[in-house]
Amino acid sequence: ELSKQSDSYDAVKEAIAQDPALAAALQNPDLTPEQKETMLNGVTQAVMVKLGYDSYDTALIDSTETGHNGQQVAGYYDDNTDTAYVNDRYNNSTEDLISTTGHETSHAMDSQDGVDNGEGYAQHYGDNLASYTDQALDINGYDDGIMKPAHCLRRIMRNLPGWIRVMGMTSSSANRWPMPCRNTQPVTTKPAKMMC
Repeated sequence: ELSKQSDSYDAVKEAIAQDPALAAALQNPDLTPEQKETMLNGVTQAVMVKLGYDSYDTALIDSTETGHNGQQVAGYYDDNTDTAYVNDRYNNSTEDLISTTGHETSHAMDSQDGVDNGEGYAQHYGDNLASYTDQALDINGYDDGIMKPAHCLRRIMRNLPGWIRVMGMTSSSANRWPMPCRNTQPVTTKPAKMMC
């Protein structure tokens, strides 16, 4: 298992080092849906190939359909079509998109291995992949890291003239503002998400 985690990190690190466009996309908050899908497929392919699996397609969707238990679906993997569907509507940042993609990557690996490691494992793997991607950007010299919800506020604050105060914060205090963890509510509240 440690080998899978280490190889996943190495795969993302190598992909970012070899593809500046991928690195730029991972840090860009203004990607089109097509650019997001290309980015997700770049990460997916790098990881699957490095780990010795057949790659699969990741399709970005925008859907309000709910899952079998009535919750919104952030992503799902269909082993009949060998495609992962990542729902842009219920992923609030690039970090969330990569985490969901990693979650579905875990299901794709399970499908090829003929096992089911379960939702908890898939969630853990997805969260780790997002973290590895952030670390890989940093180690490759991309200091802004993966696009997280708080990055947007920091960038806005850094670009405001010094005399403007927002919520009592200056541009220097915005740089010290802690990152929200993945389980906090986003600034614009979206329904709870579910991955299958």
